[in-house]
Amino acid sequence: MRQVGIDNIEPGMTTARHVYQPGEAGGVPLLAARVRITEAIYKRLMKSGVGVIMIDDDLSAGIEVFPPLNDETRQQAISVLKSAVEAMGKGDGPLALEQVQDVESVISKILTEVANRKNLLVCLSDLNIFGGSRMQHALNVCIVGSAVAKAFFRSHGWKDFRGQRREDGIEDRMVKLGVGLLLQDIGTLAVPDSIRDKHGILTAEERAIMQQHPLLGLELLEGSELSPLTKVAIAQHHERYDGSGYPRGLAGDDIHDHGQIAAIAEAYVSLCDAEVGDGEPFEPHEAYRLITQARGRLFRPEIVDAFTSAIAPYGPGTTIQLADGRYGIVVGNHSAAPLEPLVRVTHDQDGIAFDPPVDVDLHKSGGKLSIKAATKGLPGDRTMKPTY
Repeated sequence: MRQVGIDNIEPGMTTARHVYQPGEAGGVPLLAARVRITEAIYKRLMKSGVGVIMIDDDLSAGIEVFPPLNDETRQQAISVLKSAVEAMGKGDGPLALEQVQDVESVISKILTEVANRKNLLVCLSDLNIFGGSRMQHALNVCIVGSAVAKAFFRSHGWKDFRGQRREDGIEDRMVKLGVGLLLQDIGTLAVPDSIRDKHGILTAEERAIMQQHPLLGLELLEGSELSPLTKVAIAQHHERYDGSGYPRGLAGDDIHDHGQIAAIAEAYVSLCDAEVGDGEPFEPHEAYRLITQARGRLFRPEIVDAFTSAIAPYGPGTTIQLADGRYGIVVGNHSAAPLEPLVRVTHDQDGIAFDPPVDVDLHKSGGKLSIKAATKGLPGDRTMKPTY
């Protein structure tokens, strides 16, 4: 299977997975798996807001894509988050113990699935096929942050009040962190709608108000049965290693491990999210490079190292163009070389198909082959057809 952008979908393609409305991941799908797309279905997809779908075709035969979460867990997580947000939005007081337990329960399921996934690396492209919404954004941050946390704690453990690194009780700490990742933007409920929902660049005054949302989140959650390990992720998810973040301008080791993990996960997902930020979203591989370039500046080096060992910029099924101009599909990733995946080269520089395609391991090329960019399709797809 492979990913195809909405502009490259055309009648005759066959869906490889269920297609859901943006922000949804359960219930009745907009379009079921294994359905041949007709002109009418194509027009409906174009109006739906769906950005990417997975298809099966001869070029992608045998390529398996395993999302970090199954549909049931994803829908449960979104449902639990919606319930918490609605309760806080109504001003019903702090989250009830039962709601906290519901969130912790779904976080445990997320952690188990992320840990047991067949792909070694989590790819944001696996997540973005579900489209954008605030709930989906929060869930993506939670998944990315959980994967980074697993890698970080495996290598470094956690620091106790004496400054000593320990390796016990990591699972419980990861649940507490996961709750913070899922709820980190709860404070935006206290931001005026005119600012929170504004599309485009905020004024200096509006930005100053928005930058208080981590602290507003703590105020909204005051009295809730939440661990300090959860609250520190919420409070510090916009702090930066060099002190340039907000709301407190913390720097270096004054930022808790949980805060630094939340910060790198939120930054990566936001860079790729069309609903967040002032400009056009970045492709996952572009955002990946920005994160790695900020190593030691915006993010602690060890956190970035954990990020690169847990996250891959090009997921299996992603269509790409190589630096030499040829096109292909990512087949699989190397945990030791996430920028050098195994690629099925399908077309030459002029868009002419190879028969048969050739699988090339970029990691074994000695740096001679690299990826230029991810694409939304292959030559022969609707807007990728070569013109002569």
